[in-house]
Amino acid sequence: MSYRNNTLWMITLIEKSGSLNAMKDFFAQLSHVREVDKFALINSISVSKPVNLINRSVLLQPWMNLVSLVDIRNIVVFMLWKEFKIMLDTNEPYVDKGCTDTFYNEVNDRKPNANDKLLVLLETAYYINQIFTIRNQMEIPQNWDIFPNYVLNVYKSKGLISVVNDLFDLYQLLILGDQF
Repeated sequence: MSYRNNTLWMITLIEKSGSLNAMKDFFAQLSHVREVDKFALINSISVSKPVNLINRSVLLQPWMNLVSLVDIRNIVVFMLWKEFKIMLDTNEPYVDKGCTDTFYNEVNDRKPNANDKLLVLLETAYYINQIFTIRNQMEIPQNWDIFPNYVLNVYKSKGLISVVNDLFDLYQLLILGDQF
């Protein structure tokens, strides 16, 4: 059964039971397959108001404020190689030159920080974002997938700049919350 179908089945269980226990079990099982912060995932399910979930669920650490766009790009390059054996051109653009967002440009100006925990952080933030979607809408889009497949599909359909921008958006939700 696909990740999307498993998610739909979980939503059915939640609707029938009126409890989020099925979601806790679903994401606890996911943490055995994917390297994610299961405590952050459980926190995001357990909060009473599903608002600003990424920021409220992840324990912020000092290194998280040092992440650069190069770091995010390097995570994409690493994951595409690790998961799919796809090697990216080192000269492929990854920065949206037309972006006027102050925080984006600040993160772009930072020096690479090369933290090995960034992949876990971004993947966890991706699933917390999915939890937010489920809790608020109880439905999922057609392209619902696990993190590596999502990154691959965005890369193939829209390019590296789009993937980096999507992951930056998750990072921004973590650092700034819904204040941006």
